[in-house]
Amino acid sequence: MSNIDVSIIIPVYNVEPYIAECINSVMNQQTSCIIECLLIDDKGADGSMMVAKDCLSSYTGSVRFRIVEHAENRGLSAARNTGIRTAHGKYVYFLDSDDVIPSDCIEKLYHRTIQYPGTEIIIGNFQTFPVAGVHDYLTLTHKDYPEYSDDIGWIRSIWMEDVPVISCNKLISRDFIIKYGLYFREGIYHEDNHWQALAYPFVTNIAFVKDLTYMYRIRPGSITQSTDNLQRRIDSLAVICKEMFSRKFEWDIPWVKWVSNRLGDFRYGRELDCASTFTSTRYHYLIKCLWKNEAIPLSLRCIYRYHGMPTPLMNIHVYSVMLKIFIRFQK
Repeated sequence: MSNIDVSIIIPVYNVEPYIAECINSVMNQQTSCIIECLLIDDKGADGSMMVAKDCLSSYTGSVRFRIVEHAENRGLSAARNTGIRTAHGKYVYFLDSDDVIPSDCIEKLYHRTIQYPGTEIIIGNFQTFPVAGVHDYLTLTHKDYPEYSDDIGWIRSIWMEDVPVISCNKLISRDFIIKYGLYFREGIYHEDNHWQALAYPFVTNIAFVKDLTYMYRIRPGSITQSTDNLQRRIDSLAVICKEMFSRKFEWDIPWVKWVSNRLGDFRYGRELDCASTFTSTRYHYLIKCLWKNEAIPLSLRCIYRYHGMPTPLMNIHVYSVMLKIFIRFQK
């Protein structure tokens, strides 16, 4: 099985109306590379897996399908991790079970690995459907990116704030994931945000495909469209920030800016209900995490601590000036 080029990983959970279309899009791949597709049965309550097995029963094409079962429902992150651990491909590709990929998706992405051997991550372009143009800020259409770059400074300058924060539609070297332990954090929302931040110090090269390689379905009730469980979402973001704010590596300028923006989200962001005691408690805990992290320059820790002061004492304009001065002297 070591000759497999790409492992497509599809977590399956309560997607009965969509799973057949998703699987058929994998079956229709027109490529010379060898593909396996892992369907991770995450024990949903509907007939998703019955539909999936029916699709596979008469298939005679070149894609090698495998079903991997969980004993019980464990969530999206756990399903992706199961896929990583059981995959045989040189690269893995995450595909959500309600989305579809064009017939030339894998061919176009994998071609970059032939052009630029050793590429760690290849990112494709996407479009939403049945309504086009949603989440356009996540597409590559208007971004002036090269086909390939190994300029680490440039990669870090775009990685956290400009590269699409979605784990799907990225062809990722399995060796790269395993080498640095880049598994998905289980038990939280916003696992893609966590993965992107986790990978930040380790990405040394990257490639892009601006052609359409992914069709992202907009549907009511999906995790990304739901407004329920706000407190769990806030808790998840706090867990992510706590872990990232405590990291003991060299804090370069892009990372400093990302951390500062996350603090702003907790103190001022409308989506996080910042007026609530629930959010405020987590925000002040994050300030303490930053203060205790001795890998952060003392001057920067003081700036972050100033950010956590009560409103009468903390002026956002003063804070911004302090941060700009710190960044200027670091360059």
